[in-house]
Amino acid sequence: MKIIATLGMLLLSAAALTPASAQQPELKTFISGAAAPTTMQLKDLDATWSVVTIPSQAGAGDFMSMIMSMYSGAGVGGANPNTYYTKGDTVKVGGDPYLIAWHAHLPAIDLAKLQQFNPLKPQFNPPLTGDTTIYLSLINLHTAGALADVHAFDLQREVQASEPVKPPPDPDADLSNIKQLDQGLLLYAEDYDDRLPPMTSALAVQHRIMPYIKNAAVFTQPSSGMPYLANAAISEKKVKTVASPATTITFYAPRANQAGLRAVAYLDGHAAFATATEWAAIRKRAHLR
Repeated sequence: MKIIATLGMLLLSAAALTPASAQQPELKTFISGAAAPTTMQLKDLDATWSVVTIPSQAGAGDFMSMIMSMYSGAGVGGANPNTYYTKGDTVKVGGDPYLIAWHAHLPAIDLAKLQQFNPLKPQFNPPLTGDTTIYLSLINLHTAGALADVHAFDLQREVQASEPVKPPPDPDADLSNIKQLDQGLLLYAEDYDDRLPPMTSALAVQHRIMPYIKNAAVFTQPSSGMPYLANAAISEKKVKTVASPATTITFYAPRANQAGLRAVAYLDGHAAFATATEWAAIRKRAHLR
């Protein structure tokens, strides 16, 4: 609140109390960089700086900034085009008060990519870093509207705020992945005289059934980042020699998901989640680690 009050008082005093005859830098001195640097890096700022948000105004000719601001708030990351960095200094140009501020550059907008927007894909703008270049801007205080979300500059906070929000792992993806592994395993057996591939390690079985899966990501559990484990007890066996395919495990998740369930696939082609109690019994019966 102290920062907001100080900045507000500073802007009001600059806009209303500065006499018209006061000597102030001309516009050309700002454009040339003589009065203030035209570019800086975020790491050049310190706690004496403030961060302000100036919402885009409909009909203000800044439609693309409005679009990118919406996406920035949707968790896809990148610089917010409405965020400015300032010390609260102002200058009069043509009789109007302007806030001297800097903001991050936005890349050119690809309209085709906007139409295909998916928050699970990488963001349009790269996240901020200490090396991010910020550019001089003069904000007309008569037309800018409210200055919102005023707070002291903190480099770590700015960088973290610009990073994309990672969606929580999809619990159904765990079961889907392990089903695909199971199907790839059975397809392999069909092509190799009903014989299963070597399953002594995750890497060994991945090498053999990859042509049937064609997606390396399927071999990794989304929530843990660890590979799915194979049942080494059935390595290189013929499917028809296994007494009970419906209860014989082929693959299983290395860890339970956030709901405490573990994905397990079976030799008959089905897959299911097992509770902690069920998994303890399954693991003991199958002599799994």
